[in-house]
Amino acid sequence: MSTFLILLVEVIGLVGVTNITTRSHLFQPIRGWEGWHPKIAYLLSCPSCSGFWVGMFYFPLSVASEKWYLFLLYACAVSAVSSVVVTILDWASFAKSHLIQKIEAFGDAEEGEEGESR
Repeated sequence: MSTFLILLVEVIGLVGVTNITTRSHLFQPIRGWEGWHPKIAYLLSCPSCSGFWVGMFYFPLSVASEKWYLFLLYACAVSAVSSVVVTILDWASFAKSHLIQKIEAFGDAEEGEEGESR
């Protein structure tokens, strides 16, 4: 398996970890706990922030290289990809709900027209 493919799979996996941490119902009780310092609470709900730290904590485990600067680059890459993916997911969710509202409104309008013609 090529180095690029391994890195791609790792980053996508870490995006999943970031998404679960910042958006899932599983972590909602942890994110909603009122005992957190405000900065920690923000960190747990911000995909870019959490993605950075997920990458920072994962890098030593991956033993990808002995070059110290790759540590920071890896964390930034995970943060950026996490932010983009979560933005796309948010947009898709908005588009889906907007489309459902339009379909329901169209159905209600047709029902009203049928009732008037009788």
